[in-house]
Amino acid sequence: MRLLNVHTRQLEEFFSTNISKYAILSHTWGDEEVLFQDLSNPIHKTKKGYEKIEGCCQQAILHQFEFFWIDTCCIDKNSSAELSEPINSMYAWYEGAGMCYVYPTDFPPDEDPHESDSAFRKSRWFTRGWTFQELLAPRQWAYAVNDISLLKDITGIENIYLRLKAEIRNAPASLKFSWAAMRETSRPEDLAYCMLGLLQVNMPLLYGEGENAFRRLQEEVFKRRQDLSILAWGFDMTWQEIKEQSSFKGLLLSGPFAPSIRNYKRFPKSCNKNIKFFEPTTHSMITNLGLNISLPLMCIDSSLGIYLAFISVWGEADSEAFALPLLKRDKGDDSQIFEHIPGSPHLISLREGTIRRKTQLKTIYLIESRAVFPVWSRPKQRLFLSENLRHRAIVIINHEQIDEAGFEVSNVFPPPIYYSSPTLKWRVLPGYFEIIMIFSRALSDCCIVRIQGRSTDRGKTAVPQISIACCESSSFALKYVNNSRWRNPLAMIERPWIVERLKWRSEVSFEPIPRKAPVRASIEMEMIDVQFHFYII
Repeated sequence: MRLLNVHTRQLEEFFSTNISKYAILSHTWGDEEVLFQDLSNPIHKTKKGYEKIEGCCQQAILHQFEFFWIDTCCIDKNSSAELSEPINSMYAWYEGAGMCYVYPTDFPPDEDPHESDSAFRKSRWFTRGWTFQELLAPRQWAYAVNDISLLKDITGIENIYLRLKAEIRNAPASLKFSWAAMRETSRPEDLAYCMLGLLQVNMPLLYGEGENAFRRLQEEVFKRRQDLSILAWGFDMTWQEIKEQSSFKGLLLSGPFAPSIRNYKRFPKSCNKNIKFFEPTTHSMITNLGLNISLPLMCIDSSLGIYLAFISVWGEADSEAFALPLLKRDKGDDSQIFEHIPGSPHLISLREGTIRRKTQLKTIYLIESRAVFPVWSRPKQRLFLSENLRHRAIVIINHEQIDEAGFEVSNVFPPPIYYSSPTLKWRVLPGYFEIIMIFSRALSDCCIVRIQGRSTDRGKTAVPQISIACCESSSFALKYVNNSRWRNPLAMIERPWIVERLKWRSEVSFEPIPRKAPVRASIEMEMIDVQFHFYII
């Protein structure tokens, strides 16, 4: 570890056994920073970045520190071999500092940071990836960062984690991911690398791997702690939202792990403090087939192969648990291979008593989802799409006008083969089919559209019934619906404890965004060469 002497302005090297007491600087990079190679040239003092070095030296002298550390010139970034050590050790270096200074570049030091529109709240320091660990690691701060309530208000991180540093190590990994989910880095890999110390793992740096670095990070955390909260990604997010926030094409490369740290962005709002994640009683391992793990499973429909895998116990306060909707890949009771149901919410929340069924601890393989979506139908008609099938009807739905009314597609069932807003496309096999679409607006308005049709073996399609129902908005979940109309778990539906009994064929009011004239929202539906609209008044 290199430290800058505050008196000589020269670098001195220390090893873990004899590191002197030092101060440390947290900042965001700007123009003309003083780099490691610049210190050998006297003109480095003319660069803009020297101002922060000089200011930090003066502050360190006032606090009786002989040395301080800054990442611009204390690391030789031209050496890839040397770069690995500071990145893996940076959290520990900030944690071990006697004092941490924040250098303001985009907010005035004499400003009141508590003002709702203060520049401090909008500072890049709260949005950059590398400053994330610099917020959590230091034991002693200078400037406004000592105000715990202010930091909680800006970052959303609970007081206990900002006040008691030991609690950070006990926090589930998914919670830590959620804190950093909306931060940014110049390179996508750095959003994973900047969390190594916070998660207490080490791994080689492979610049050029993109978001695969985040997958490697999840694997390393899981190997170390078997933290099942890592599987709790995608909560409160629609399948389309998850897809859009990943650089991967689809979700095929992610397996059971999140394709992007963005998939944890809503975890804090949904996570109950009393939630306790299961601790596997047997070893788990990552294999070439998938994640081999023991989880409590609940069978929802054996003929369709739908299961729920619980990754947490019910909490004490809200009696809430997290579960993964899974599809058994192969038939037979002895099959151990499960995949995430394509198009369904990755994670759902259940309250105790919602599903009165027993769970069974089972060792399974969680594998990547299929490239081809399954066709969901009645148990006796369980078929899958085949590229060799000659006659297949195409159903296309356009929801542009409903979008203009302020609504968005929260979920659809079954998963479409194509979706590019505002167009969805399904390929249906001969026989009866059912399509369910859920539209939501804000946190209060929700509408379910249920389309029932029949396709012939010549590709002709008829839709004899379209039903509409209103209900309260909530997090959508795939679950077993104890409703006489749906004897099979075919719907993504609201949590039953807040939903009124659905009254199909009822009139639905799609009022527009406030202070705009009402619109008549319609859904455009097309089947091969036949096209028509149905309206929601």
